[in-house]
Amino acid sequence: RVQPIDQLGLLSDASALGNATLVPATSYLDLSSYVPVDGDPVVWSLVAGKLAAIDRVFDGSPEQADWRKLARSRIEPQFGRVGWTAARGQQDATAILRENLIASLGVLDDEQVIAEATDRFERDVSDPGALPAAIRQPALDVTARHASVATWEQILARARAETNPVEKQRMYVRLGGALDPVLARRALDLALGGEPPVTTSPAVIEEVSVLHPELAFDFAIANEGKVLALAEPSSRYSFIPGLARSSADAALAGRLREYMLHSIPETARQDANESIAVILRRARSFAYNRPEYEAWVKARTSGGCKACRASAQ
Repeated sequence: RVQPIDQLGLLSDASALGNATLVPATSYLDLSSYVPVDGDPVVWSLVAGKLAAIDRVFDGSPEQADWRKLARSRIEPQFGRVGWTAARGQQDATAILRENLIASLGVLDDEQVIAEATDRFERDVSDPGALPAAIRQPALDVTARHASVATWEQILARARAETNPVEKQRMYVRLGGALDPVLARRALDLALGGEPPVTTSPAVIEEVSVLHPELAFDFAIANEGKVLALAEPSSRYSFIPGLARSSADAALAGRLREYMLHSIPETARQDANESIAVILRRARSFAYNRPEYEAWVKARTSGGCKACRASAQ
């Protein structure tokens, strides 16, 4: 049996080589299928995070729903083992695994995890044990990510009522983490409306940009003066380019370049150029790897590949 440290090395190598297109990107998926169910929590944390990261490659793909089923089937057994609450004598690595599993399953649209996280958020007001510190952050992040209008309003109410400045900021920022673009736009409007603390508003806008880079970028361009007034003076020329950085859209990189040439002095363009390079590199990588990932999923859902189905078990 391969030792955990060697498993980590092999998986990391497969990921790096796949990203460099030196081996098929799906090599990581095939290799990770051999990680034992009772394997090291650190290894499973790595696998869960990687599967959640790969999900972005499928954005806009008709295979995304099937991909998510396959990805969830890999890590749901791990969550079944660690559960929502810690057992006595639990290792620190298991606690970290639990957090990563909650976050990853949230990305992968696990209905049970989303429902449980939201339920715990709602019970948190009257039940101090609903969201223990060990799972509080990932559970709240999942709740915010999949928030309905009603849940988003509850988060807003919590932010307004919170007296602890750190928790208050976290609640306001989570409003920007919604998948629903309508709610994300509401968070942007809120950030410029003067309600959140002035030091919190830029973080709300940045949080929106993680899932909605084009929306956040366009909003910032349309409200450039107000947005830059909120940003730190030292980030005047990096804040708006940074909002596009999580994109995989080459067209957005082009618009960022136009903004840079028009609004940023030549001597202050390093951050903008880096964001453009990151976006273009991601766009190329996704375009190159997506057909391979889609074929991998189809082979495991079409019923025509016994060997493929076996490796997905």
